[in-house]
Amino acid sequence: MKLNFVIQKAIEKCGVEIIKDLRIVNILDDANCFNDLPVAKIILREIIRHGYGEKVYSLFTTKDSSMDFKIRTYVSEMVNNYGFREDITSMLFDEICLSLNILSYTLSTSVSEEELGNAVVDEYGVRYSPDGRKLLICPENLDYIKIKESTEIICDNAFSSCVPTQNTIVIPNNVKSIGKEAFSGCALTAKIILPNSVITIGDYAFARCGSLKEITIPNSVKSIGMGAFNFCSCKIINESPYFKFIEDILYTADMKTLLHCYNNKTLKQKKIIPNGVTTIGDDAFYGCTSLENITIPNSVTSIGSNAFLGCKSLLSITIPDGVTKIGDYTFYGCTSLHSITIPDSVTKIGDGAFRECASLHSITIPKGVTNIADDVFYECKSLENITIPDSVISIGKRSFFDCASLQLITIPNNVSSIGTGAFSKCSCSIICKSPHYKVVDDILYTADMKTLLYCNKIKDGLWLPSSVTCIQEYAFYNLYKPLTRIVIPDSVTSIGDYAFSKCHVTGIHMQKNVTSIGQDAFSHCVFRFFGSLEGLSAIPGSAFWGCINLRSITIPSNIKRIGWGAFYGCKLLSRITFLGEVAEIKENAFGRCTSLNEINIPKGTRAKFEKMLPEYKDKLVEQ
Repeated sequence: MKLNFVIQKAIEKCGVEIIKDLRIVNILDDANCFNDLPVAKIILREIIRHGYGEKVYSLFTTKDSSMDFKIRTYVSEMVNNYGFREDITSMLFDEICLSLNILSYTLSTSVSEEELGNAVVDEYGVRYSPDGRKLLICPENLDYIKIKESTEIICDNAFSSCVPTQNTIVIPNNVKSIGKEAFSGCALTAKIILPNSVITIGDYAFARCGSLKEITIPNSVKSIGMGAFNFCSCKIINESPYFKFIEDILYTADMKTLLHCYNNKTLKQKKIIPNGVTTIGDDAFYGCTSLENITIPNSVTSIGSNAFLGCKSLLSITIPDGVTKIGDYTFYGCTSLHSITIPDSVTKIGDGAFRECASLHSITIPKGVTNIADDVFYECKSLENITIPDSVISIGKRSFFDCASLQLITIPNNVSSIGTGAFSKCSCSIICKSPHYKVVDDILYTADMKTLLYCNKIKDGLWLPSSVTCIQEYAFYNLYKPLTRIVIPDSVTSIGDYAFSKCHVTGIHMQKNVTSIGQDAFSHCVFRFFGSLEGLSAIPGSAFWGCINLRSITIPSNIKRIGWGAFYGCKLLSRITFLGEVAEIKENAFGRCTSLNEINIPKGTRAKFEKMLPEYKDKLVEQ
């Protein structure tokens, strides 16, 4: 029994508002709709619980012209935010919408392992579903495409691994959906003919089709995914009544949502967004490298993720008062952006929103913002001044990483969480007002002095306090103090990823109580001597990668595994001594150790070590 049939019956009995009520889950369950797919019941319950039934109801009652675009957005949010399977989530939204007659039903464009296992292969090596309705995937390096007439769905990434040399690709008249990145990178194709049967075009479906000269969006198309024609220089002819195409920018028909700007390399230096637009969509101006100035009208209330990503000529921008959220990576890579005005209405700034805005000198975070997201000011190397309001309660991972010009940062008193590497590779001083943290001698600790978070300044030597048990990720990253040694106390048991990476110090004294070190913990360190490895059971990948002054190393008997590239590129390493057997040595663990001439191993283990270190067979010495 199809879900949409049961939902229709429930609407007839209870009214259309049932689609926003958790009772609909029980009604479908009582009708045995979930017997073949129990996880669908869980996902539908979460769809309703998180308010998406209410949102679909609103689309139905208002006859929103951008409903197809918004439903696709709802599916993406459920998948990305809650980790649900895309094919089932998409199917459930389709069933609800079909029952309301607001969306033509389409199969999911994703491909399951089961479908691949049961696939039928044609004479070109292209895989289809057994009923021929879904084109699943083509083989790599296929240079000619001929799609079966029975095809209704061209699945995600179907042709992204091949580069067809044919001039024209004809899509059959039965095709309704073209999946994400379906033809992405088909760089030699000049013409793609879309039939009037196509309803949805997925995210990045034709992105990077660099030779494409022209494409017509037929009148049947109701939904176009973000970046569908990204980095194409083709002419786009729009015949769909659901969209408007004005000066290389695609809008919904009601002009409320700006979906995407095409011909992004030749966009005018100055752009004015029409008044009445309320939403700037994800990836809207992604890669518009010539755009210098843009005027955003006061009608805009939402700016999507990646909206101005890579707009490297953009100089300044004013965000209007109605905007409440700046999406993830919105201004990532806007390397010329020196000025931005953020209104007090903004309460959320997404991950990496200003990442690598290398010309940005100062910024004031609005008073309503409570979280400084991960990577938000990553490598903003010109940033000198920033004001963090008292409303902030958390500072994310690598949020100020490599803000080299930042001189001072004040942690407000409400901050209770600081992510790893938040201030790494900065030279700034820190004033801490939070009772959850403490600054002692320019080193940031948790209030109980058990976890060391950040250090960028030390004198001639550093003896860490005996209260410290954990040195966090990136804590001493890129510290430059060539005549200094760091003594790690017996109390420390764990050292995080990249904790001492790129440290230029005389030596690091690690004690045998350390039982765990992270990936790249000491990579690219310039030190002449090191402490004990006796507490470890494994040396993780890249742990000592590129330690060019390391001359010899003793591997204690308790170490059973050495990760990929653990000592890669230690050019002066001449002698290794293994005190016991090792269960596993990953590839390149000692790669490019060009001075290595002696590897001492226990008696009777030569055959085993020859298998693990075949490139150093002649260096093995049993002792």
